[in-house]
Amino acid sequence: MPPLHGLLSDGAQVPGLDPAKFEGKVSVVNVWASWCAPCHDEAPLLTELAKDNRLQLIGINYKDAPDNARRFLSRYGNPFASVGVDGNGRAAIEWGVYGVPETFIVGRNGKIAYKMIGPITQDNIRSAVMAELDKAINAASISRKL
Repeated sequence: MPPLHGLLSDGAQVPGLDPAKFEGKVSVVNVWASWCAPCHDEAPLLTELAKDNRLQLIGINYKDAPDNARRFLSRYGNPFASVGVDGNGRAAIEWGVYGVPETFIVGRNGKIAYKMIGPITQDNIRSAVMAELDKAINAASISRKL
């Protein structure tokens, strides 16, 4: 997926979504849009999640105007290492997205280990997201030791 043109980090363009980014890493992929009200609510939680150095946080911007997407990330801060633009919704279909926001945990093997439909909230970040993330990280650690 192409990058969100004009989204910069330390003066450089934030990259788009490249499948090679998943190799050997545990990733959290969040599908979001500036027009999505629950996405605004979960943005601060994603910023906190991005501080966890055991993972990489990747964004898929869904059917959004680039200016609005950049304003959204400017307002809350950009927690994403990469932001792919899904302007026509095709990538979301391939990921099996029903609506935004949705969040996926992708294991080091590149396979989806967990899918959350709906926003990340204070109530589910520990009980669901972090629990599933820990499972993916531990599974990856065990398979590397074997």
